Amino acid sequence: MKKALMVIAIVAIVAIAGSLIYYFVFFKPGMERAEVQNNEAKEYLSEYNAIRQEFIDKLNLYIGGKDKDKILSELQGIRRKLMRLSIPEDYNKYNDVKSSCLNAMNECIDVLETARIYDASGTKVDDNKIKELADKLIKNKGILESLSIND
Repeated sequence: MKKALMVIAIVAIVAIAGSLIYYFVFFKPGMERAEVQNNEAKEYLSEYNAIRQEFIDKLNLYIGGKDKDKILSELQGIRRKLMRLSIPEDYNKYNDVKSSCLNAMNECIDVLETARIYDASGTKVDDNKIKELADKLIKNKGILESLSIND
């Protein structure tokens, strides 16, 4: 009887020790890694949304007619900032959103540069071309506003 109780006690101790080892060796580090990755993703999302919003705000200033050359160069700088923003390793699902945002930014900047060239050259631009450029700008600004990531 004593031997049976000792065997049961030893098995229980081994089971408890095994559970503790599993918890501290495998489970807890995995949880910590997941928490670090989650924090990286949150940091990326807040930076992405801040850059996107900064671009939209500068675009509104440009449309408002304030110091257009300076704002255009700032818009290009903001676009470069988003290009340099690296996506956390396990969150590649944001690649498409970032690409769409960059495409919309590129389209907006192209429209603004085209308009600046027309202004600088004094070329008479027909109303259809002006409407086309304005529509393209409005469309891409709307795309930028819709590309907010909340996770």
